[in-house]
Amino acid sequence: MFKTSKNVLTATSASLLFSAGLQAANLMDWNEDTTYDKGQKVNYHGLTYQAKWWTEDDMPSADAAGPWRLVDDGKNSAYNEDFEYKKGQVVRFDGQLWQAQWHINEDTLPGSNNSGWLNQGPSDPLLENLVEVATVDFEEDDFDDLKALKSYIGDSKIVFLGEQTHGDATTLEAKARLVKYLHQEMGFEVLAFESGFYDMAKVWTDIKSGQPASTAVLNKMFYMFAQSEQLQPLFEYIDEHAGTDEELALTGIDNRHSGYYAVNHTLSGLVEFLGEETVNQLPQVDIKRFEELTWLIMQNTVELSDDEDAHNFHFNAIATLKGLVYQARNKGQELPELSEFWLYYLVHLENQYYVKRIAPGAGTYVNANLMAYNVHWLQQTAYSGKKMIVWGHNYHVKKNPWASIRGQLKGINPELDSNSYTILFTHNQGEYADYGEFNIEPVPQTTPQSLESRLSSGTQSFGFIAADKVSDSVPVYLENHSSISAETYYNYWQPNDTSLSKDWSGITDAFFYVREEKPVTFN
Repeated sequence: MFKTSKNVLTATSASLLFSAGLQAANLMDWNEDTTYDKGQKVNYHGLTYQAKWWTEDDMPSADAAGPWRLVDDGKNSAYNEDFEYKKGQVVRFDGQLWQAQWHINEDTLPGSNNSGWLNQGPSDPLLENLVEVATVDFEEDDFDDLKALKSYIGDSKIVFLGEQTHGDATTLEAKARLVKYLHQEMGFEVLAFESGFYDMAKVWTDIKSGQPASTAVLNKMFYMFAQSEQLQPLFEYIDEHAGTDEELALTGIDNRHSGYYAVNHTLSGLVEFLGEETVNQLPQVDIKRFEELTWLIMQNTVELSDDEDAHNFHFNAIATLKGLVYQARNKGQELPELSEFWLYYLVHLENQYYVKRIAPGAGTYVNANLMAYNVHWLQQTAYSGKKMIVWGHNYHVKKNPWASIRGQLKGINPELDSNSYTILFTHNQGEYADYGEFNIEPVPQTTPQSLESRLSSGTQSFGFIAADKVSDSVPVYLENHSSISAETYYNYWQPNDTSLSKDWSGITDAFFYVREEKPVTFN
């Protein structure tokens, strides 16, 4: 049971409490000795809270992990016909702000004759169009708050879920719950992480062999995902469904390795697939030398020499191995048993060498292109058209520009791209973990005109809003907490493309808003 100190208000509640004119609806005060069922509302220190599940002796707070959610702080909250309002409270109704001139009973609509409501002018359209999400708690199986997503996503075959940085704990929790919803309610069967193509194939075969997902991902999946406390419930969920008719398959889309297992074992996996005797009979493939060079390529901190002989040997060896793989038969149905899987691996290795040795400035484009091809092959071929969720950074999963997965997917398969849906995540305040140095950093203060700041003037802790409801002039903290408008974004990435409408709907389909971010924590 979630516990907090009974003598201390949370920082969020305290700041709301002292806001001018802040008063709660006329409800029963919270009592530590009373049990509350899901949906019940209480007054606590002048704020209105609603129980997210059965609770007793849990002090109401705005903490997203707790059993309560703040539903009315008297500041730009949506009008609720079940509430009574005190003099001075302000609500949003029918696109307008209304202030109570005296105590107003329930079911008294703003704008009706002698209602006691005074029109304060238009409300913020962003708040009007934000669809509230009640919780990011993975264990919450009541998906009423996510049902609107069905009409947004429709019949999409791929849903891309972004994140501002990899160290956003609350975002990871929100994404995990979305994955559960998409799996249970919308029939998505494959979850592809921004982690190594080979690494994650090995993770899934280990899980299918009975290894717990939380163990299988170590040293293979990107470490901030693999070791985060926030994703452990998702891993347990994957374990529960593995090997059943309702399994959620794990895979990876990154052409680069994401763990040391791949560095040390991928080539031996290829030799095992082809047969050691076959490989050793090829005079042009000195497998020991090829292994040493491959190891250097996969070390991010090691620079390659300008040795022309090594350069020629590497490309000749890859060409020879490609020929062998192309002629090989599949040995089963798991990814490492498919010849095409190893063909993709060799292409990845070839391009890692190309970027590192010949054209380091081309890395962004090459990586986006290969990840897009990985997504395409996994969804169309390896998993036979099953609906897929792609989990990655906002930078990679946005719809534009060319240096993104969807930007490249559009050129590979326009029909599949048109049957995809992207949700980028953003937050207004809090802290995050820098995934490079792993420092805990504060979220930079957002500007008053930004999407995040304007949404924070409401009461919602979480919500999603369609991109076509956000004006192209509204700045959004899209990547690494940098604020930018849609027009500025396009002018930077694609200044000469006059065919683009240069609005937010060309960059994403929707935004998922988190009021307060927390840094990732590790097991």
